[in-house]
Amino acid sequence: NILHPSRRDSSIDVVVSDLPFGKRCGSRYDNRTLYLLALSETARVTRPGTGRAVLLTHDRVTLTKVIRKVQVNLFCDRNPNVSVSFLLYT
Repeated sequence: NILHPSRRDSSIDVVVSDLPFGKRCGSRYDNRTLYLLALSETARVTRPGTGRAVLLTHDRVTLTKVIRKVQVNLFCDRNPNVSVSFLLYT
């Protein structure tokens, strides 16, 4: 759980998270608080200089604003558009 990790500071090399989009559950307004908490914890547990985070979201505006706010250990290297043309549910 990214909001309550049981990890020490600077102890993780890579964080991968599929953040809520705020469509199916929650809202974009809720994302502001959730993303801020999640990215603050990501910054705390990733190794400075070498730690990486891969974050997937449709709410890019909120994520970009939160990244600018946190700024502790976070640096946005890339912000690519990813197109998913179909999803398979099994």
